Amino acid sequence: MYEFTYLATDPLVAGLGFAAVRDLTAFLHHAHTDDAGTPNPLARDVRHVYSFSVSQSARFMHDFLRLGFNADEQGRRVFDANLNWIGGASGGFFNYRFAQPARTHRQHIARWYPERQFPFANQALFDPVTGQTDGVLRVCSKTEMCPKIFDVNSENEYWAKAGSLLHTDTLGNDLPSPHNVRLYLLSSLPHGAGSPPAPTPGICQQLRNPLVANRPLRALLVALDEWVCYYVHPPRTQLPRRSDGTLVHSLPQEDVGFPNIPNVTYNGRLHEGDLFDFGPSFDHGILTVLPPIALGSPYPVFGPKTDSDGNDIAGVRLPDVAVPLATYTGWGLRAGPAAGDGCDLFGQKIDFPKTKADREAAGDPRLSIEERYPTHEKYVRKVTHAARQLQHRRFLLEEDVQRYVAEAEASVVGR
Repeated sequence: MYEFTYLATDPLVAGLGFAAVRDLTAFLHHAHTDDAGTPNPLARDVRHVYSFSVSQSARFMHDFLRLGFNADEQGRRVFDANLNWIGGASGGFFNYRFAQPARTHRQHIARWYPERQFPFANQALFDPVTGQTDGVLRVCSKTEMCPKIFDVNSENEYWAKAGSLLHTDTLGNDLPSPHNVRLYLLSSLPHGAGSPPAPTPGICQQLRNPLVANRPLRALLVALDEWVCYYVHPPRTQLPRRSDGTLVHSLPQEDVGFPNIPNVTYNGRLHEGDLFDFGPSFDHGILTVLPPIALGSPYPVFGPKTDSDGNDIAGVRLPDVAVPLATYTGWGLRAGPAAGDGCDLFGQKIDFPKTKADREAAGDPRLSIEERYPTHEKYVRKVTHAARQLQHRRFLLEEDVQRYVAEAEASVVGR
């Protein structure tokens, strides 16, 4: 990896996106006209305003709240609710001199730019590493301008984005969810925006994880709306926890529970997130030490414990995970010259052996599909039960339950 550092001049005014999002949202919600007299096309029609954010925009919303932008210039709440999908526990390189909002940390990408900076959690905490006390919701809590929030993450955020820091303190202890926040892990999913990747390894060692979050996200959006509009309490937080042993260090492997699958490497590799010294003006948004001075990785980071198949135990387990045909992971490892390093946002799909004979010949510890689902009817029943259970817990809508059942019925499993 090469880093080209040079002196630059004439920075643009950065961070105006926060004010623009605030002011446009407030205009659509409350105003009759703008300052030039242009009518608001939504005047008197807006009851509540929600944000739905994916990945980088979810990190933007974390900083939007942390910097106090959820109150408009008249002191009114801007967003009534946020649904953040795959934002991890990070902000971004948004409100700095020479900001580059598209920068995001990966194993070998953009690590020397601000992202994994305290605070990580929603509630205000003291950080003994930096000596600061802060939290994403500290400002809006003081003014009572906080929205209702769903922070939803895939397993990939735990391996690549220090996702556990969203619900542990900087010493690694569990944190409760604030009263206006629900946190959900969608078990064994990769970092994805909604469409499955091609079933090829690409730069990774194994086939990419094709699971997507569209179906539970639809149900969660409905639940968020019901929480805001009708005061219906949403599904409880669903997370791995240190206290019950489902949130663990990535090594040793036996503590994680991930099985020894033939031709599959497990090395517990987390994407680095070093603490950096960007200079004495960093807290004012000015980076004067570039490249920054690495101060190590002082914050403990954890990942979800798996079952004997390698699928996450805790969180919201979709029928694909609860009634699996493969091991699905949110982490992956690179192939080629960088073999063993984290494979960015891609997870893995490691198919189960088809028959008992295949399993025994390969020395695979996971039961074969034949042993799990001896008949097609049994497989369909299991999928139906798993989908109905999620619907009962309000993580699936009826239409998506029907989709899962139809897909199971159309499959060749057990035939």
